[in-house]
Amino acid sequence: MIFLAAWTIAVITNTINGCVSLEYFRWVLPFSITDRWDVIRQALFESTITAAVLCVLILPVYCGVTGSRYPARRFVALLTMSGLTSLACHFVLGMFCAIWIAINPGDVNIILYGSSPPGAPVRFAYVAGAIWGVYLGGFATLVICCVGIVKNWRAFVRSEVGRL
Repeated sequence: MIFLAAWTIAVITNTINGCVSLEYFRWVLPFSITDRWDVIRQALFESTITAAVLCVLILPVYCGVTGSRYPARRFVALLTMSGLTSLACHFVLGMFCAIWIAINPGDVNIILYGSSPPGAPVRFAYVAGAIWGVYLGGFATLVICCVGIVKNWRAFVRSEVGRL
């Protein structure tokens, strides 16, 4: 479930980023990018690692706190909300960086790690900001899931005790 969510988010975000600026990936990545499929393959590889880290961090909280007795539909809803948070961070931070560079073109080196590539700096800035947005969204996802599991588990236990 977590792997499927991570792969879906990675394919969506990297497809958008590849359409916005395939040149960004050619400029930044140390290996050859020939088309958007290379960007998607890179996203699947990277998201597999990210999903493994999330499994290592989220599932022990889920199993340790709830003893695996928490309803799966609520856990899936929590993961869905977390995934949407990550996507929202992707779009918001990408747009923020693109607008920032459109207004202040001299700041392109700040967003693009000190090296401004030739060509469309606004597109490059969108992709760089969007990637940072996904990472920040992933961190927010981790916090949301862990806090949400504990909070929802306590509410679930209280409701079950009230039924007895």
